[in-house]
Amino acid sequence: MPPVISNIYRNLNRMKWINTIFFALVFPFILIFFGNQDLKTSILVATLGFSIGIANYFFVRNFQTRKIKTELSDTFNQLNNDFLFDELTGVYSRRAGMERLREEFARAHRNQKVFSVAMVDIDHFKRINDTYGHLAGDSVLREVAGVLKSQLRSCDVVLRYGGEEFMIIMPDTDKDQALRPLERLGKKLSDIEIPVNDTKVKVSVSIGVTSTYSGGEDLMETIKRADQALYDAKRNGRNQVVFGDPIASLNYASAN
Repeated sequence: MPPVISNIYRNLNRMKWINTIFFALVFPFILIFFGNQDLKTSILVATLGFSIGIANYFFVRNFQTRKIKTELSDTFNQLNNDFLFDELTGVYSRRAGMERLREEFARAHRNQKVFSVAMVDIDHFKRINDTYGHLAGDSVLREVAGVLKSQLRSCDVVLRYGGEEFMIIMPDTDKDQALRPLERLGKKLSDIEIPVNDTKVKVSVSIGVTSTYSGGEDLMETIKRADQALYDAKRNGRNQVVFGDPIASLNYASAN
């Protein structure tokens, strides 16, 4: 049991027993000692106090149960949120996003559907950190993540893959359907200026994207091909989108 819930449970349990004892024993004793000494009245008061004590016990226990359920629910939701989303950027965390990728990969192959995977890397991000500081770098990451989410479809999944690198999962999306929004996304990012300290920073991204094909391809092969396309985009001058052709990769693998 988490410490915060354990503390609440102990405090409520203590209050429950103190109130019960007070109503069942102390309260009747005070009334009897300072009030009427008649035996019948004393028994009535004691019975009433005991009844109030028992009712109080169940009332507090019910309150305690509901409070603990609420705390457990809040704690679970917080843990679930921490698992699903990256704290800095608000997009999917790598762990949760990769789980979604595996699900989409399995669904695409099961239904003979195509889907695309893109790797997005912020160009010269180290230079931004070195020049403006890590807090500025965090601002750039948040802004880029926000643009990624706003410019893509609701069914697309954006996750922070690591550092300044993001992954985009694009269900039911072939080469042409992937390239158009990604090129638009790259242009959108290169046109904006991100406020950092007392200045504004221009950024650009390099994007590598690939699509799956029907067959026995391994998921890691798809990721590797998208990553290679990203490397080609950076090597060819950055600020561009490069497509990793799955057919070419398949032909190369067959030849070797």
